[in-house]
Amino acid sequence: MKLTKKSKEAFEKWYIDNKLHYDKLTVIYEVRINQFYKLHLSMQFGIYVDFFESVGIYVSVMPNCFHLDNDVPKFTMFGYNYWVEGDGFFYESDDSHDRTREEARKKAIEKANEIYNEL
Repeated sequence: MKLTKKSKEAFEKWYIDNKLHYDKLTVIYEVRINQFYKLHLSMQFGIYVDFFESVGIYVSVMPNCFHLDNDVPKFTMFGYNYWVEGDGFFYESDDSHDRTREEARKKAIEKANEIYNEL
């Protein structure tokens, strides 16, 4: 999962400048960015969340869960939902039934990318 347009450019600069503190030679830059893109989605997700928070875009992924009985709590889960919000905007997914956590993470980052590129 990669970001696009100005979101990608800003993320890669932020990633190198704020997270790695390495010499900014082009070779090192490309190696570090390529290493990031080889990480598992769950690891990329956490770093993307940090980046988007640094620019005022807040990303959340939560399970859809319900307690079915007031007397004896029975926890039931139906997929995952995600939110992307910030100053002046709020987006909540509406198609969460049976979505996996990985799918929700991917869609949340895609939505944050879209919002950043429109700002």
